[in-house]
Amino acid sequence: MVNSSKQNKNTSKNYQNRVEHVRMGIFTHEILSKIKTKKDVSKVLNSYLLEGIITNEEKKSILERIENVLTDANYSAYFEDHLKIINEREMFATENEQSKTYRPDRLVETANGIIIVDFKTGEEKDKDQKQVEIYKNKLEQFGKKVIKTDVIYI
Repeated sequence: MVNSSKQNKNTSKNYQNRVEHVRMGIFTHEILSKIKTKKDVSKVLNSYLLEGIITNEEKKSILERIENVLTDANYSAYFEDHLKIINEREMFATENEQSKTYRPDRLVETANGIIIVDFKTGEEKDKDQKQVEIYKNKLEQFGKKVIKTDVIYI
């Protein structure tokens, strides 16, 4: 016979862990949207802590996730001081007489063109890459040169 009290406790604990993981992913994504360069990280994290939005433990967890992105050789260049960064800027386009809104997480303007960066939580999905391709197509329709797209899982 299975101890249903223990089973419920484990189910509840698993649910709490999933909720916490999702919550950390959402906050990490949101904080990344407010960071333009590496210098902004502690200021943004501290403001979330001071406003009581996150705890000290959550701050450490989020900082670890962000540092994993900032120190990754593939992504660290997207957070350099000299770049023009556009975070969470809405783009409007009309298709078939319907207005649509697109909002890439990060556009990095370089001398050669634009790099589109999108942050995702959870498992990799084909639709994530398709989404940045849509952003690329829209920017190119607006006459912008897109040199690269990147989906970063946090």
